[in-house]
Amino acid sequence: MEPADIAEALSTITDQLASLAQTVQDLQRNQVAIQTTQAQLTTRLAAATPLPGTTAMINTPSFHPIAGSAEPYVSPPEKFNGDRSKFRCFIISCTIMFSLQPLTYSTDFARINTVISLLTEKPQCWAHHLIHVNSPILSNWNSFLQALEEMYDDPHRLESAAQALSNLKQGRRDVEDYITEFKHLALDSEWNEPALLAQFKSGLAEHIKDELARAEKPTSIESMMTVCTQVDRRFRERRAERAATFHPPIHKRPPQLAVMQPTPLPALHTPEEPMQINVIRGPLTDNERARRRSLGLCMYCGRSGHQLRECREKPEHRRGKTSPLFY
Repeated sequence: MEPADIAEALSTITDQLASLAQTVQDLQRNQVAIQTTQAQLTTRLAAATPLPGTTAMINTPSFHPIAGSAEPYVSPPEKFNGDRSKFRCFIISCTIMFSLQPLTYSTDFARINTVISLLTEKPQCWAHHLIHVNSPILSNWNSFLQALEEMYDDPHRLESAAQALSNLKQGRRDVEDYITEFKHLALDSEWNEPALLAQFKSGLAEHIKDELARAEKPTSIESMMTVCTQVDRRFRERRAERAATFHPPIHKRPPQLAVMQPTPLPALHTPEEPMQINVIRGPLTDNERARRRSLGLCMYCGRSGHQLRECREKPEHRRGKTSPLFY
């Protein structure tokens, strides 16, 4: 390779390295800006949770998006209908939306009217009344938020959460579901960790308590939840294995003997005229006597094939004799 070609290749590689270094520096600056934004947002969200007996004064973080970048799209929170148990989630969701779109919600007017547009039912009527009377509360975000909290925040939130936490039991559900509900209530109860740990163990199912009694108990609520999750999963796996290997005995019914039905006897043909023995026959009418003579029938029994003298139905003492009564 010629020296000129080598110099040109080195120059090209040097330019590429410089471009890559500039790109890395830009990425580092963007990362620092993102971390700063995240830290400010975390601080603001932490300040949104008031101490017991105080009122939350939630302000929108005063940071700005990175120059040249557009604000991210944020879905608006679910509308608030006055349910006190959902008030804090509604306000915090609005605050997050204001924080992620600081240019759109840079004024108190924009924040207040956005919240009013997300109210329904009684809260909406309350806010519309403020607009109708031109209340001074609508000129300041903190004043409007404080008035909204006084109207719809749950004043007994701590007591309600503590009562629900005291009554919470795992029952027959999985321990993961029990842990999820326990954590939700623990956030509002503001109990310390020893109290939460004691209440969590009290609400566990009996089979998990039995396993915990065989080993050293965890000293923190998180480690206790981890151990209980492992124990409950092993318990469910063993239960599934037993169900798969257990085959209940099949009780076969003894074969039933075929019942021999009696063979019906052939039906006897009933003669047209039943045999009557030792019955004293009366004299024949003229028409009947004439009919039997014309057909060659017996003048005694009325059957064909024989005559009166040979009739088997005729009594013995009369056989061989004729009587004018029958012919």
